[in-house]
Amino acid sequence: MRHGIVKVPLSGAVASAPTELAQNLNSLYFNPALLSATATWKSGAAYLRYQQLEMGDCYTVIDYAAATTGSLPTPVASNTTIAVLMLKGGIYSSADAKTYKSTDGVVGVVNGVNMFVASAARPNLTTTEYRIYFELNGNVYDGSLIKANTDVGGNSYPVASSTATSGYVLNYSQNYRILFNQAAVDSIHAALTF
Repeated sequence: MRHGIVKVPLSGAVASAPTELAQNLNSLYFNPALLSATATWKSGAAYLRYQQLEMGDCYTVIDYAAATTGSLPTPVASNTTIAVLMLKGGIYSSADAKTYKSTDGVVGVVNGVNMFVASAARPNLTTTEYRIYFELNGNVYDGSLIKANTDVGGNSYPVASSTATSGYVLNYSQNYRILFNQAAVDSIHAALTF
């Protein structure tokens, strides 16, 4: 469910966008050489800022290895169970940089499927998600869960930091999303320097 919808008109230089817009398009605005300093927003340019609430539990299947182009995701392991993998030391998630062990969550049945759900939220995301592993057709698969009544976040964005070796750290607190009208899209397109 979308809520908190606000229309924000745009004027002036494209490169001098409002902070919330620049954060949303961080890859573009973080490198000022990518936008013309003289390009301006076209007449009528605007965006909608909104928040989004997940109305029910949302389970997502994730490929454990490289992304697949077919309808069969790559399993964590074949011909096994969650219980067996937990007894062998747990299940490693490279995305979370963590080995999930039986003490890190609970195993139960969700809609007839045996599933592990982590107790702690996954790190470095703008939406509160939980790692899941589930059994299907003799295989164990990877996924994530966004629980009902969770605000779906927007994009992470860089913040300058003198202590980070990269010169910035990522901020994961953005809790809104942005949609552009055609005049705003055309303005950004015209402002691109590449």
